[in-house]
Amino acid sequence: MNNLTLPIKFAQWDSKELATCALCDQEPEAATHLILHCNFARDFWHRVSLWSGELFVQPSADLSLEDWWNTSLAGLSKENRRSKAATLIYTAWNIWKARNRQVFDHLLMTPP
Repeated sequence: MNNLTLPIKFAQWDSKELATCALCDQEPEAATHLILHCNFARDFWHRVSLWSGELFVQPSADLSLEDWWNTSLAGLSKENRRSKAATLIYTAWNIWKARNRQVFDHLLMTPP
């Protein structure tokens, strides 16, 4: 369930196999790796942590996406949970967009 099936489908149509992470080319491309544990993602989350005054801490290496999500939002008021969830989603979406720029446009982005 964690593996992204899109690269495997591309590999069927294209001679270039995309089964490894498009951003680091070191690990299989899985959702948890791409969003949390890829070197690119870790740098991105580190910068978000610095920007937010460490309100958003860098995900630990052993967390799944679901555990990371639940841990990140645990114990917050409804208003704070919504605000933090929006930032988490926006950050994850930007990591996904960077991945797509690399795959489709061959542009390797660097975290802001």
